[in-house]
Amino acid sequence: MKHLFLILLFALSLNAKQALASCDGPPDIVGACEELDAADAKLNSAYRNLLKVLDNPPEGMAEHHKQAKKSVVQAQRAWLHFRDLDCSAVFDIADGASRNPLSISCEAEHAVLRAKQLEEMANGLASGL
Repeated sequence: MKHLFLILLFALSLNAKQALASCDGPPDIVGACEELDAADAKLNSAYRNLLKVLDNPPEGMAEHHKQAKKSVVQAQRAWLHFRDLDCSAVFDIADGASRNPLSISCEAEHAVLRAKQLEEMANGLASGL
């Protein structure tokens, strides 16, 4: 299971690195990249925290948490694919110089929303919901 986690983190960071590779330039691109970097850090933290919560189930919930963790990993992979396609569409629709900042900001916006979802899942588990 640790290998899956590392692969997922690699996929998260790879996409961010691809975006950050083009982060030299005008202030709008640099600002979008800084936004993405912060959002990605928050997303990675929320994901690691959720997996940590799932790895420490309350008594009698071990099998349930094991299955939930598998589902979370699968959902995160699917979410990454969705985010990449969605932000690719934003890039393709945008025109000219606005393409890169819009695409990078798209990834950051998705990361912020997903981090919030993962945090809510972890909080729900921690409170026994």
